[in-house]
Amino acid sequence: MKVYILFILLCWGSCVWAATSIGEVLKIRGEVLRTHAGKTEGQNLKEKDQLFEGDILKTEKSSFVRVKLLDDTLLNIGPESSFAFEKIGVESDKRDNLYNLTVGQLRAHVQKKAKEGEKIIFKSGTIPLGVRGTEFLTSVLKGEKLSTDALVLSGKIDAAGTALTPGQLFNSEKGIWKTLSADELSAIKENAESFIPESLLKGGVNLLPAVGGALVGAAASALTSDAPGSGIPGAAQTATVTIIEKHIVEVVKVKDVELPWDIKDAIKNRDKMKAQNRCYFWEYKVLPGSYVPQRFRRERDCDDYQEGR
Repeated sequence: MKVYILFILLCWGSCVWAATSIGEVLKIRGEVLRTHAGKTEGQNLKEKDQLFEGDILKTEKSSFVRVKLLDDTLLNIGPESSFAFEKIGVESDKRDNLYNLTVGQLRAHVQKKAKEGEKIIFKSGTIPLGVRGTEFLTSVLKGEKLSTDALVLSGKIDAAGTALTPGQLFNSEKGIWKTLSADELSAIKENAESFIPESLLKGGVNLLPAVGGALVGAAASALTSDAPGSGIPGAAQTATVTIIEKHIVEVVKVKDVELPWDIKDAIKNRDKMKAQNRCYFWEYKVLPGSYVPQRFRRERDCDDYQEGR
C-alpha cells in the first residue's frame, strides 16, 4: 500500500511539471499574482517564469507585466488587471487561442499573422476581439456595467462584428466613435508600454479633470532630484497644468500624491540607468481633439540633464 501511494504521488508530481509552457514572463513591475487552472490561491510571478494554459494573472495597483508567448505574441498587462490564458492550442500546428481580459488594460502585439483555419480571440469584457497580425490596445472598466474600449495600432481586428483599422477607437456602447490622426497614433505607438489614454476611455467620457485641474504625475527623469532640468520631485506629486501652446503643457504647481509606477521605477534605479546612459523625461501633451493632457515618456542623453537643457 505504501509503495502504491508513493507511486501515485510521484506520478502526480511528474504530471504537473510535464505541463507544456505557452510562454515566458519578460518583465515585471510591482506585484503580479499567478493562479494556475483549478487552483484558488495565487503566487507571486517572477521574471523568466513559465506560463501555462489556464493561468490567470492579476496585477496590483501600479503594477505591470510583459509576457512573450510561443508564437512570439507580446502582451503587456497594465495595473489592476485580470487576464486569463483560457485556451492555447499548443498541440496543433494551427493556433486556436482564447484569452480573456476581465478587467483592466492590455496591449497585445500578435506578430505572426493568423493563417487560414486559425482562431485568435481576445475577450475584452463582454466583447470578443478577433485578430490576425495585429497590434492593439484594449481596456475593460467596471461600473454599473462593463465598458470595453479598443484601439488598433496596426493590422485589423474584429470587435463583435465591427471591423477596426489602425487609429479607430471602439467602445462597447458607441461602436467606432473616433479616428485618431497620424500624429496621435504615432504618439501612442511611440511608447511601447503605454495603454489607451484615460481621456479616450468609455467612448471619451471625461475621466480626468478638465485642463487647468489636477492631474496625477509630473515631469521626471532618471537623474537625481537636484539635477538641473531633471524635474524629479522629492515626493510624489500632483501637477496643475495649463496649455501654453497647442501641444505644450506647463507644470505650474505640485503637491504630494502617488507617482506613476514607471516614474517611481526610474527614480529607484536612477544611478544604474545613468551609468548606462538611459535617461528619460516625462511630459504632458494635449493630443488634437482630446483637450486633456496625456503623459508621454521621452529618452534623452544623460548629459542633457547635467547641462540643464
